Amino acid sequence: MVVDSSIVTIDVLGGQTGAKKSSQENYTELADFEAAISATGYGRFNIFILLIAVFCCCASINETTTIAYILPSAQCDLDLTLQDKGMLNAITYMGMITSAFLWGYLADTLGRRDILGYGYILTGVFELACGFTQVFWLLLVFKYISGFISCGPFAVLMSYVSELHGIKHRARTMLAVGTFFSVGNIILPTIAWAVLTRSWTVTLIENTLELHSWHIFLLICAIPSLFGGILVYILLPESPKFLMSRGRNDEAMAIFRSIFHKNTGKGVHEYPIKSLIDELQQSGTSTGPKTVAVNGASSVPKSQGFAALKDGLSQIAPMLKRPHLENCCLVFLIQFGVLLSNNTLRLWLPEIFHMIAEYSGGAGNNLSTNQPPSLCEIIDASQAVKSFNSTHLGMDTTVPTVECVSKPPDGSVYMNTLIVGIVSFIGYFVAGSIVNRIGNRNLMICGLIFSGISACSLYFAMNMESVVAASSLCCALGSICSTSMLGIIANLFPTSLRTMTISLTLMFGRIGAMIGNLVFPYLLSLGCLPPFITIGSLFIAGGLGGLLLPRNTKIPLQ
Repeated sequence: MVVDSSIVTIDVLGGQTGAKKSSQENYTELADFEAAISATGYGRFNIFILLIAVFCCCASINETTTIAYILPSAQCDLDLTLQDKGMLNAITYMGMITSAFLWGYLADTLGRRDILGYGYILTGVFELACGFTQVFWLLLVFKYISGFISCGPFAVLMSYVSELHGIKHRARTMLAVGTFFSVGNIILPTIAWAVLTRSWTVTLIENTLELHSWHIFLLICAIPSLFGGILVYILLPESPKFLMSRGRNDEAMAIFRSIFHKNTGKGVHEYPIKSLIDELQQSGTSTGPKTVAVNGASSVPKSQGFAALKDGLSQIAPMLKRPHLENCCLVFLIQFGVLLSNNTLRLWLPEIFHMIAEYSGGAGNNLSTNQPPSLCEIIDASQAVKSFNSTHLGMDTTVPTVECVSKPPDGSVYMNTLIVGIVSFIGYFVAGSIVNRIGNRNLMICGLIFSGISACSLYFAMNMESVVAASSLCCALGSICSTSMLGIIANLFPTSLRTMTISLTLMFGRIGAMIGNLVFPYLLSLGCLPPFITIGSLFIAGGLGGLLLPRNTKIPLQ
């Protein structure tokens, strides 16, 4: 996923060997989770989960991306500078970073459904609040809070869906959910094209509360969060895997029977599983916190309060020792650079396309020559105008300034962004067809190098078509490579470290995305070369760093 939209197709419940063996056992004996969930079959309930997941995936994409689309429309209303735009793009990631560990703890304490339901609903509430803001600082506060909250359901979604499917259908379901994130990147620019290119004003309180097109866009984009959260909380059950890990087998059995009834149409009494293993008892007793490791499944802390938090932090200790320390540092640095580059370029594309559209519409034609202007000429001209205005604004001078006039952005801004999303969507299918042949490691190395070359080529882009082509290739490959990295981690680290490593990798990626969006406007103010060369260099450095990853990634825990 671009972490905000990456596909994670990891079997969070452990290996297949134990599951297959378990599912073949006599149903009269104690059944483990894999046997119990497989016995529920596949049908209407699973399809219903996927339909709800569409709303949840779109909600997660909207949370990290909507601000990028409103910047051209809101810059006059909010009096935004380039630095303000960078802060707005970065603030959601700040919220996610500060709450990452908290949500990991709450998900293993409160359960999956509550985190998803309440999390998406609260995220939607603060997204609605963003849709009513009239000043920059208040929008910044609301986006930080919504980012803080959205980190929880965003991280839990994939685990929750996987825990409601048997091993036969799990990988295919994860692929489908991952594709929904790509669909979200197509739906969002379509909504932006339909709303933001119109000049709408709704006056609620004269001279105090006025809603323009970008307000309406934010309000519409809050709907998936609210709708998805409500559907999860009202219509979906708690994860039976979570309940079994807590020793609540009676509740888990009731859910298994309900799923069986919805999928098959048979009565709940016909469910073939009669009793479940006691995972707490099977884990044994000790003076420390109880954990479960059935069929290779990841250990789940059974402590409560600060003891559970301490137990979670203790999982980091093995990562600081050989042979995992070098690999941890390497994957953290690569993901940091990849998401810094990819999410920075992706979130600034609407602004770049807006600069091109404004220049082509006449705002900067007086600065051009007989030759078609390059992207760099357009960016330099745009920065020259803004620098001129900032120098003379408010001064008693006869030199005229260019007034900021609020007008709808050209439709090409969002149509070009839509093309970038479609290319990424297609890219995932292409990558899925070749990844088994060349491997995740080689796919990531080649993809990052080509992505870096594409980013650097933006410096030489001479027209809109070349900008769209280079940025589409760059964003598609960057997103795919970010996903490949998470797949590499799944095999590179043992089960006991896998979840923690993925969580920290995502956190480093978000830190990179935050820093990139804060730094990009300063690089842009220096000229056209620094931002694109920096992004391209980080992509290429990540690809070269991938050469240092082990070819045989199935390394046992020492």
